[in-house]
Amino acid sequence: MINDIIEIKIVKLNINFEGIGFYNNKKVCVKNVLPNEVVRAKIVYEKESFISAILVKIIVKNPLRIKPKCKYYNYCGGCHLQILEPLEALKLKGSVIKDYFNELFYGEILINKSDNVFNYRNKVSFSVKNNLIIGLKKDNSNEIVNIDECIISNEIINKVLIVLKTFLQEKKIDVQIKYFVVREFDGCFILTIVVKDKLLYIDDFDLLVEKLKANFRKNTFGIFINHNLSKNEIFGNNWQHIYGLSSLNIKLNCLDINVHPYSFLQVNYNVAQKLYNRVVNFIENKDIVIEGYSGAGILSALMASKAKEVYSIEINKKATSDANLLKKKNKILNLHNINGSCLNVIPELNVNFKESIFVLDPPQSGCDKKILDTIIQKRIKKIIYISCNPYTLKQNIYYLKEFYDIKNLEIFDMFPNTAHIECLCVLNLKQ
Repeated sequence: MINDIIEIKIVKLNINFEGIGFYNNKKVCVKNVLPNEVVRAKIVYEKESFISAILVKIIVKNPLRIKPKCKYYNYCGGCHLQILEPLEALKLKGSVIKDYFNELFYGEILINKSDNVFNYRNKVSFSVKNNLIIGLKKDNSNEIVNIDECIISNEIINKVLIVLKTFLQEKKIDVQIKYFVVREFDGCFILTIVVKDKLLYIDDFDLLVEKLKANFRKNTFGIFINHNLSKNEIFGNNWQHIYGLSSLNIKLNCLDINVHPYSFLQVNYNVAQKLYNRVVNFIENKDIVIEGYSGAGILSALMASKAKEVYSIEINKKATSDANLLKKKNKILNLHNINGSCLNVIPELNVNFKESIFVLDPPQSGCDKKILDTIIQKRIKKIIYISCNPYTLKQNIYYLKEFYDIKNLEIFDMFPNTAHIECLCVLNLKQ
C-alpha cells in the first residue's frame, strides 16, 4: 500500500542505478542504495508487479559505502554515486553495463576513467526562480536547490555562480531570468542569460558586467542574452551578444575549434578527448566514413585526419554552419558537411556503402529506426555507435542484431559521481 514502510535486501542496481529488491513477489526500485544493503523504504507507487519506493533507513550497509563529499547530496540528487569512492563507482558502472548487455555481448567491457572526478564539468545550466533563487533543479523535479557551489563543476564556473548570486541580491531586474548558462575552457568562459521576456533593457546587466570584470581577467569572458519562451528547451533561437568574447577557442588534437554558446561540446573535456581518439583508432586511411547526427562537426573533422573521405550529416543549419567554419579554419579537404536529414541524404550519396563506416552519436532518444533500416539495406560494413543512454543503445542493437555483431563495447566515465554513462559500441556486418 502507498506510504507503507517495507524492508528489503538490495540484490543489484538497474540501468538507472536504482536498487532492485523484492517484496511480496514484486520488484521494488529504490534510489541511493548499493548492492547487498538491507534497507527500509516507503512505498510511493505500486502496480501489479512493481513497486517504487524511497529510502527511509539503511539497516545493513555495503562496506564500500562512504559519506558523500557534497553538502547538497541529499537535496540535489544529481550525483547518485558519491556514496562510493570514484574507482569503486566506475567498477559498479562496468558491472551494471555488463549485466545489462549480457544477452548481446559476451566479451570484456573496457572501462575508460576520467582523470578528474570533481571540478570536471565545463558547462552548467543554473536555474533561476523569481530572479532571486539560483541553483540546480532537483532530480526528476522542477524544484530548484539553492546552492553555493557544485563540486563536479569547474572552479571558474563556481566562482561565476557566486558573482551571479550577489548580482541578483543587489539588483532588481525588469525581465524574468530563466537560466544562467556558463561554459568554460582554459580560463575563459561565456555566460548566457536566458530570459523569458521579449523586450530587454541591456542596462539591467551593466552591474553584472562590472562585477565579472572585477573578479576575472580582462578579455577572458563574454556575455550573451537568449530569449526563450519554451518550457522544454533551455535555449531559444534568438541570441544577442552584449559583451566580450563571442566564442571560446579550443585546441583538440590537431584541430583549432571555435565553440559558441549554442554549440554542443561534451561536458568532460578530458574524457571527450579519450572517446574521440578511440573512435579514430577504429578507422583506417582507406575508409569512407558517414556520420549521422554530426552536430558542429568536431568528431567528423578528427576522423577526416585518418579516413579517405568523411560525409558529415546534420539537420540543424546552425550546427552545419559551425562545421563549415571548422572545416575552413583547419583547411580540411576530405570532409563534406551536408545539412539535411540522414533519411534523405544517405540514398543520394555517391559512395561505396559496402566499404563504408557509419558513425552515430544520437540524442538520448536513440537512433531513428528508419536510419537503422537504411544502414541495413545499404549493407554498411561497420557501425561505430556513441551513446549517452544505454537503454536506447540496447534497443537499437536488438534491432540490428540479425545483421550485425558487437565487436567492441566500452564505457567512458564522462560523468563521474553520477549515474550517467557514455558507451562506445562497434558493430560489424555479419558475413
